[in-house]
Amino acid sequence: MPAISKSPQVHGRERTGSGQQRKVLQLAKELSITLGNAFFQSMVKQLAASFHTDYVWIAELCGTPPDRLRTLAMFRSSGNGDHFEQKLCGTAGGKVISDGVVECSKDAWKAYPDDGLIASIHADGYLGVRLTDAAGQPLGLVAMLSRKRFQNLQLMRSVLEAFVSRTAAELERKRDEDLRRQNEERYHAFISTNPDAMWRLELEQPMPLSLSEEDQVNWIYRFGYVAECNDAAARNAGKTSAHELEGKRLPEFAPRSTSSEFVQELKAASRMGFRSCATEIVRVDRLGQPLYKLRTQIGIVNSKGELSRLWFVTRDITELRRMERSLAASETRFSAVLENIQLAAVILELDGSVTFANECFLRLARTTEEGLRSRKWLKGIIPEGELEEWKTTLTPNERGYYAAVHFEGSLIPTSGEPLKIAWDTIALHGPDDRLTGLAAIGRDITRQEALEMEVRQAQKLESVGRLAAGVAHDFNNLLTVILGRAGQLHQGSKEGTPERESLAEIERAAAQCACLTGELLAFSRKQQLRPRLTNLNDVITGDERIIRTLAGEKVTLVFELGVALGPVSVDPVQVQRAIANLVTNARDAMAEGGALKITTSAITISGDDLALAAVPPGNYIRLSVADTGVGVSEEVRAHLFEPFFTTKPIGMGTGLGLATVYGIVTQSGGHINVLSEPGKGTRFDLMFPAAREP
Repeated sequence: MPAISKSPQVHGRERTGSGQQRKVLQLAKELSITLGNAFFQSMVKQLAASFHTDYVWIAELCGTPPDRLRTLAMFRSSGNGDHFEQKLCGTAGGKVISDGVVECSKDAWKAYPDDGLIASIHADGYLGVRLTDAAGQPLGLVAMLSRKRFQNLQLMRSVLEAFVSRTAAELERKRDEDLRRQNEERYHAFISTNPDAMWRLELEQPMPLSLSEEDQVNWIYRFGYVAECNDAAARNAGKTSAHELEGKRLPEFAPRSTSSEFVQELKAASRMGFRSCATEIVRVDRLGQPLYKLRTQIGIVNSKGELSRLWFVTRDITELRRMERSLAASETRFSAVLENIQLAAVILELDGSVTFANECFLRLARTTEEGLRSRKWLKGIIPEGELEEWKTTLTPNERGYYAAVHFEGSLIPTSGEPLKIAWDTIALHGPDDRLTGLAAIGRDITRQEALEMEVRQAQKLESVGRLAAGVAHDFNNLLTVILGRAGQLHQGSKEGTPERESLAEIERAAAQCACLTGELLAFSRKQQLRPRLTNLNDVITGDERIIRTLAGEKVTLVFELGVALGPVSVDPVQVQRAIANLVTNARDAMAEGGALKITTSAITISGDDLALAAVPPGNYIRLSVADTGVGVSEEVRAHLFEPFFTTKPIGMGTGLGLATVYGIVTQSGGHINVLSEPGKGTRFDLMFPAAREP
């Protein structure tokens, strides 16, 4: 049979196949005894030598998420290659990671113009194969680069692919070792540098958890030894460093006879099944100060239900406990101050909920803590029109600061008259400087304002009184001359003549003027009083006929005189004069008739009644004159006691009646109060200090 000749192509494939086999066998022989970094370095050298390339490298993915390649082994024909990192985006390496294989037999520099390494040597040939882990996830790549074209790219790729699995396995093993080493380094760094005392008690023989509590403690003391600890734990045991304590058996540093606390902790852990168990212990230092320790025990139980080791962590919480005690004491003091100061204090959260209100606030608002809980932004206690003033505290200024806010507002008790309050509010912040709410301190200035009004009124009347007194004295001097001369002329005149009648008119007018000057002097408290101990009931009953005459027939007069009324030091004649003026004033206010009530009573003023803020506390005898007339407005009430002020028509009054009453009462050491509303009548209360019986 004739021989069959083979074509040149077949001969070429056979040579290529045999060449590939030889290359693989040679590389396998060289790499069979190497591991890890030595494997990587040997592989790049063997690949470079086999295919005469300029660069060969093995690189791993790095970054989170992976965004670049970092070389593990590098060969460069011109010398030892420096390791480098290469980004994935726009590079041949990035293409390898995404596609699995990239091969260029020529013009690689054109295909990847953004690849710095390819561009730096104007490379023609490039071959890269992706390395993956057992789960198929990319780990890195192995790549070759040449300035010249690759002549046998198929052979080069076949050789690389033949070693991809081994290279990937070595890279995966390296990754796992790196991770384990990093974990161990972190673990040891955490233990050794931790300020807490940490130590691990290893049991030479695992302990069955089915043993009794006492037997478990015995087992731990028999088979337990310190396998690991840090310096903090060593110092707690009286050692200077961890290596002095490591290896020690439990009885050597915690004898059972002197470590009753530790034994009790072990028993407590036993009762918990050696799950995490924390115990706080208190000891005393050499100065007698308490030391607080928090010890945590964590048992490691194997799959057989046996305890194999115990971790102990002891933390010094002395400073924490001292701070807590100091904070608690500070809060107690702060709370005591807020509760006991005579200022209203309230704290609101950002939504307006009341979290605190002291006794003074509750007393002024006439409510309880329970009554405040449902009142967001103190609804019903703070007028709605003032709410924005409160919320201003929670708004930063133009510089971003929360400034304190001072304003005067009102507080509306659940019963009673509104109060005037001077508020100071501040914004409250938490430990993280986050806004949490506001606090307000309020001072009740209702009485102060009433007193200030009384003082202003008294000062005004005092000024008018001085003027009236001066006018009265000067006018009185003139009247003396007029009356004297008129009297002389009257005596020298003849009976029945016109001159005598004119002189009589002059004398009557002068007498009326003298009465006016007397009233002015009474208002200005310049008249001469003759005080004596007097019972006001006697003054009223003795003057009852005159009072009824002054009241007139249309007015129903009622007397309610107190029983066993004490005396007062007054001029009874001037009191009669004051009563007469009040009765006359009441009658004029009831043109169509009405009721007039005159009452007397003994009262005690404590200072709580805001309407009597200007009256000093004490015992008084009160004389009240109340009518059912037209009443007066608050504006008119402010001018009632001014001389020559009147609401009557022209020619119906001099405007000195109430001014005279004011002068008589105040000169007698008493006080006067007026209660009146339009259409609801008027009541005058004359209060004279009660005098002691002789």
